[in-house]
Amino acid sequence: MIAQALKRTLLRMPIQWTLTLWSEFPVNSQATLPELLKSWGTFKRQNIDFAKYGELNPKAVEIANKVGWK
Repeated sequence: MIAQALKRTLLRMPIQWTLTLWSEFPVNSQATLPELLKSWGTFKRQNIDFAKYGELNPKAVEIANKVGWK
């Protein structure tokens, strides 16, 4: 029982560090949120087609290069 509790704690540590450092909502719904993230309210998931990013990336790069974006 103690070993399981220790394992859970150790597995959560990197998540907590990441949440604190980058202030991102965790994928793991069991992770404890830092106060800053709690103050932002409930996470609202967006349905994003990430495959579309890859499909449109060449055109986006072309446009960025054309306008001199860096």
